[in-house]
Amino acid sequence: MVGRAVQLNKHPFTIIGVAPPGFRGTLLVASPELVASPDFFVPIVNEEQVEGSNFLNARGTRWVGMVMGHLKAGVTPAQAVTDLNSIGFWLTKTYPKDEVKMSFVLAPPSLLGDFLGRPVRAFLTGLTLLAGLILLAACANLGSLFAARARRPWAGSRSEDCARVEPQPYSPGALY
Repeated sequence: MVGRAVQLNKHPFTIIGVAPPGFRGTLLVASPELVASPDFFVPIVNEEQVEGSNFLNARGTRWVGMVMGHLKAGVTPAQAVTDLNSIGFWLTKTYPKDEVKMSFVLAPPSLLGDFLGRPVRAFLTGLTLLAGLILLAACANLGSLFAARARRPWAGSRSEDCARVEPQPYSPGALY
């Protein structure tokens, strides 16, 4: 299968790999159950051959929120960001109406790249801390209940909580 040539919209493509079943890509936009598994992936530069339109050359369009790739061996993240920012500077200088001060950031693949990474991580951290505080309060409450019970061993059962009263014979003169 790998290395075989296939035709998509009358354009030749070579199969370079096969993804495992259920693979939906590295960008998760919605729940995996809601997203259909694509039949094939093609390079973004070949969109025009597959879709019939080319959004990459439409200067005002911002549908590509991120680009993914691997760092070349021996290239540090700082060097890659410097190179990418020089490209952004060139684009800003070449297309001043369409590009406004482009800058790039390297981030590991996650939920919508790094756009939602920090806010979602901050929310989940706060939620975890809140759950921990609630759990701590519940443990403290249980601890105080157990400590109070240990100080009053007679408070354990209802039959021990009641005082015994022995019945007395009735004498009519005892009430006056």
